Amino acid sequence: MGIKNNIESFDNNQLLARYILSFTVFISHSLYIYGKVEPSFYEGGHSLGWYAVNGFFFISGVLIAHSFQRRNFIEYISARVLRLFPAFILSLVVSIIAVVIFDKVNINSTFIISAAKFIFGNIVPIQEIKGGGISGIWSNGAAPGVLNTSLWTIPFEFFCYIFIVPLALSGKKYPFSRVLIGIVGIYFLSNLGVISGDGIIRYDFLRVFAYFLLGVGFYKCIFNKDGAIVIVLGLILILFFEGDFLEFGISLSLVLLIAFFGFSKKNFIKKWSSFDLSYGMYVYAWPVSQITANMNNSIYIKLIVATGFLILLSYFSFNYIEKPLLKKKKFFKEIKINGV
Repeated sequence: MGIKNNIESFDNNQLLARYILSFTVFISHSLYIYGKVEPSFYEGGHSLGWYAVNGFFFISGVLIAHSFQRRNFIEYISARVLRLFPAFILSLVVSIIAVVIFDKVNINSTFIISAAKFIFGNIVPIQEIKGGGISGIWSNGAAPGVLNTSLWTIPFEFFCYIFIVPLALSGKKYPFSRVLIGIVGIYFLSNLGVISGDGIIRYDFLRVFAYFLLGVGFYKCIFNKDGAIVIVLGLILILFFEGDFLEFGISLSLVLLIAFFGFSKKNFIKKWSSFDLSYGMYVYAWPVSQITANMNNSIYIKLIVATGFLILLSYFSFNYIEKPLLKKKKFFKEIKINGV
């Protein structure tokens, strides 16, 4: 009952957990951009950033399932769009602005066309991120040409919002939507790049769905006591996609730690919970790290400067972009579909 009450009252540590995961991705990517080896639990294993992304999707599965259950369908979709899109779109722009201001790049017609394709080709995240690299940029770092590799997860997150959660939770609530959900889901999945040009399935992409599904199953068990099948399915998919019992054990341990720390305990940072900078820290981290890679300082100075810059940018984004737009959710509360 404690976990249920913590989720319903939003008195939990999922925000603190997301801060830790965001910072982990940031550090992991920064070290890579600075030409260092990304930290891992063991030699040859996945980077800590990999595990952090898995943790993000588990938490998201819990939170988005709760959002779906508390709202009518239009309000649910509008809330998800207003939460996901603003910072994502701004991150596309920031990725280009960072190159223009901080990198010695030739701003010619080729660059302008590539930049425009990157922004406007990805502005609605319904496909694999396109144009993520521009030749000749960020040549001083270990990731030359790359604009923002972290953004690959956003279309997958959006897929989970409009497909996995409604399909897993709609039941009798939205029976009319199942066919539509299926059609949209198949269309999205075909555009997410999970099948490469040579026919190879990208299990490293697909694994995030399993962690999201595990979060949905966890939520169902807490609230409805019928999520065991969903959890078992999620675990089977994780084991299949990871293909390694050691990785499966590490990933499962991370999920259990997040479930315990993130949801079973009361909020440790309650007085700071009105500032959710975690999403901004994730989507802006890559260009910030690229900027600081050009500094002629030690790696520690680079990380300190990058951390400060990232926090300031995330603070501005949340207070002046994300938060004002999130208030628009009130407009959709009275909109109903077929009495839903």
